[in-house]
Amino acid sequence: MYHSQIDLFNRWKHAYPVPAVAIALWHELAIIWRDTGYLSSFSYPNQNLQALCGLSRREFDRARNVLIDSGRIRYRESGQKNKAGEYEFIPLTGNEQQTVQRNVQQIEHKAVQQPEQRTDAQPEMAKIVQQTAQQNEPLNVQRNEQQNEQADKKPAGLFSQFSVMARKE
Repeated sequence: MYHSQIDLFNRWKHAYPVPAVAIALWHELAIIWRDTGYLSSFSYPNQNLQALCGLSRREFDRARNVLIDSGRIRYRESGQKNKAGEYEFIPLTGNEQQTVQRNVQQIEHKAVQQPEQRTDAQPEMAKIVQQTAQQNEPLNVQRNEQQNEQADKKPAGLFSQFSVMARKE
């Protein structure tokens, strides 16, 4: 059952794109669901899920809301501090499988169209890529400056540490 859900979810996410953080959270919840013996609902600490997915609290909340809004999970807070909320993992079944398959086939059909039929979308995509690059430029400059500062503060590289250790032996 678990492997069929993984396969169906992979097809579903192609038909209904969701952010990578939501995909990571879904996979962790699927593992927990499997480990509980496919219980219809289970409790699991959000902090543990955050850590498993490598997400900040804000990213985690957004990812969970995406999965809720897309009908992949339900979530109910416990109402008590320091008590885990309850998750309901909603497996893909029946009509959803057919809908997913139909949407995937439509996407695949569009992907294999002749290049001349797709050229109208290419300038639009190039424009979006250029806008995104322009928006990210200040962030990239800032990130590069931070990395350079950190590199200046770091001691000798990892490999030099190994060579020192090897010489001592």
